[in-house]
Amino acid sequence: MEDSAASAAVSLSSLLCTETESCLDESEDESEFFNFNSDDCNLPDTHEYITMLVDREKSSFGIHGSSEVHEWLKCARLDAIKWILEKRAFFGLRFRTAYLSVSYFDRFLSKKCIDNEQSWAIGLLSIACLSIAVKMEECSIPALTEFLVEDYYFESKIIQRMELLILNTLDWRMCSITPFNYLHYFITKISDKSRPRDLAFRAVEFIFAMAKEFGLLDHKPSAIAAAAIFAALDKGLTREMIELKMSLISSCGSQHNEEVLSCYSLMQDIEVEKFEVPEYVISPDLSTIRSSFGNFNEDSAITSVVVGKKRRRLRFDDSDQNCESEKDKQH
Repeated sequence: MEDSAASAAVSLSSLLCTETESCLDESEDESEFFNFNSDDCNLPDTHEYITMLVDREKSSFGIHGSSEVHEWLKCARLDAIKWILEKRAFFGLRFRTAYLSVSYFDRFLSKKCIDNEQSWAIGLLSIACLSIAVKMEECSIPALTEFLVEDYYFESKIIQRMELLILNTLDWRMCSITPFNYLHYFITKISDKSRPRDLAFRAVEFIFAMAKEFGLLDHKPSAIAAAAIFAALDKGLTREMIELKMSLISSCGSQHNEEVLSCYSLMQDIEVEKFEVPEYVISPDLSTIRSSFGNFNEDSAITSVVVGKKRRRLRFDDSDQNCESEKDKQH
């Protein structure tokens, strides 16, 4: 037990990226991610990489039971995603970073429960999830004190302890597969559009619209990516048209079609938010883009965030429509 406690007490400062631009050429990585002028996607190793990702999905995205969540949590989750997207735009983070944050958020809530409508706990969870995702994906790391949540202020040590709780809860499995692993490859395979970057950006909007409406754990990233591209191409595609285009992606297999069709059907009815991104901050991978209500005791703040350890699947259907009425009830 003592050894376990000691290992859990590892300093989270070790998670910080220490690389500089001299040893990580970020711009080169980004240009490769959305370089649609190359033939990279036709190389055998690219096909093998996508096949490997799809195989990983099969083992980590099984069929599980679902349970409804309280309306307040649906609304709190939606607010958390909006906050994450605002911070993404403010700091110029990658879209993949924001998506990872939401993924951590949903995975954590599938294993832990937040009790008694503790909105401050959702705020703390949002900050910690985004902070971890930034450390995983970005070279420039904002200070923890810059991650401000409306109405609350959390000291850095409290955020760090929440980070550690998340890491332990998720078994330190933070290298999640996201739809962004597939976007470039899928677009080059199924689209004949002359402006693939515009299509990719439109697909990103559908990906986050999907994230707002539905729990990320219910749909495979590859299915979300393919469906988002189809929705960006045309919201009126038939089943036959989608199946024909999916046949061009041999790494997914025909059994993948039903999942893509399911996601595409959901996206047909989703309200898509336009990302307003100044031209000068659009990078090749499509990245752009203190009020204090009381003081939080360090120990009680972390230990009271969650209760119970019951695993559960989350469903967030129709959360957007009901959130305003829920908020009205609280005021």
